[in-house]
Amino acid sequence: MKNGEKIIAIEIKKFDVEIGRYLFEINKDNKQPSPLQGRIIKYLSKHEGEDIYQKDLEEHCEVSKATMSQTLDALEYEKMIVRKADKNDARRKRIVLTKKSKDKAKEINKLFVSLDKKITEGLSEREISAFLNTIEKMKANLSKTPSKRKNGGK
Repeated sequence: MKNGEKIIAIEIKKFDVEIGRYLFEINKDNKQPSPLQGRIIKYLSKHEGEDIYQKDLEEHCEVSKATMSQTLDALEYEKMIVRKADKNDARRKRIVLTKKSKDKAKEINKLFVSLDKKITEGLSEREISAFLNTIEKMKANLSKTPSKRKNGGK
């Protein structure tokens, strides 16, 4: 790296922080779920009608069993999800969205559509496409890292 060049990982992290601040500012009067809760709600909304279990969410969100359990407990307390016994195995609990969380999912989606419009102002379709392709390649590079943990302790 040449002297004075920016470090991409640091710039991405700074951008992530700025996104968080922006979302907080435009939504500070409206209680929103945490980022992990939002990802769970979005995933469940996208897969509505399918049987989704805690393990599926752990894998999708790449978090530990303990983290997912605490997050689902909080969502259940807020009446955003319900856990329903599996038809074939009562020990397994399907995770199902409530009406309240379905409405919240629509709000979250609108918020992110608004955010996308804001952060892509002044960018061409070509620039946006190149950015998204670059991010996908960077994510793929990280997924090849041997130290990436597969199960638990994420």
